Amino acid sequence: MIKYKVKSSVLIIFYNRIDKTKNILENLFKSNNDFSNLYFSVDGPKNQEDNCKIQKIIRLLKMYKKKKNNIELIINKKNLGLQQNIVKSIDNVLSRNDTIIVLEDDHIVSPDFFSFCDYMLEKFRDNEKIFQISGSCYLPNQLKKDDIFFTKMPDCIGWATWKRSWKKLKRNFSLYDIYKEKKIQNYYNNLSKIHWFYEYLYREHFALEKKGLWSTWWHLTIIYENGLSINPMKNLVIHDGLDYRPDMEHYAVSNKIKKKIRCENIDLNKIKNFKIIYNKTLDNSNFEMIKRTDPVFKLKNRLMWSLKFFIRIYRLKNKFVNI
Repeated sequence: MIKYKVKSSVLIIFYNRIDKTKNILENLFKSNNDFSNLYFSVDGPKNQEDNCKIQKIIRLLKMYKKKKNNIELIINKKNLGLQQNIVKSIDNVLSRNDTIIVLEDDHIVSPDFFSFCDYMLEKFRDNEKIFQISGSCYLPNQLKKDDIFFTKMPDCIGWATWKRSWKKLKRNFSLYDIYKEKKIQNYYNNLSKIHWFYEYLYREHFALEKKGLWSTWWHLTIIYENGLSINPMKNLVIHDGLDYRPDMEHYAVSNKIKKKIRCENIDLNKIKNFKIIYNKTLDNSNFEMIKRTDPVFKLKNRLMWSLKFFIRIYRLKNKFVNI
């Protein structure tokens, strides 16, 4: 079988999970791809126990590097935390490249994932309305086909973007100012989505050191730029990190639903929907998975958030948070 040459730079984020590291490296071997530029970024240790785990991962990555060309190891001596490690790693790669495909160590991709990202990155290279290419799809089976749709819900379980988009990343904000500008209200015009995203922005104001979510900032950027993302109508990547672990930063029992999702294939030659029109119907259908799995949508959480919403917003007047 002829190998596909991935044109875009590929960045993979690692930390201290040797089992997940082995899984994604095996996945790369089996994907039948060659890579133009492959970057492995490893966050630094929080403590000595972490350091022992990370050194094992670095040794494994160095062994893999001997088998593949064009691999660069980015090793952080200090622990940055997931948010800063991802942002700084993307900054690093896009300082030298125009496009990037981003994976984390607990992502497993379809054989068609890389070619799909490359195809879309080239197809929409000059259209600044499009900010991201996603690899995930949560549509019900009856809606799946070999095509794409344009979404306002950028999922970051396997994704790609351009330097021209990432350079617009918002790196500070005031939740009060965002509320007064009504950017989110105007973008979604859907109370459920509006309150869902406001809660994530609120969390960034009070996130403990190194515990913030980088994806919230990226999502906010796309909203401010009135941008769209592209979703495949077949699922091309799965989140392999949904098993419970005592050291997990983000876990919900409802993750069991997402564990049932499988990687699929997509025929690029059959994709026809290149006219950039936001598909609200498919977006709402895709959003149903978030509503079923995100703890934010538990009834108790929804009631508490609704009751305290305006108090929380106005208490943050003149308060800014930085990434």
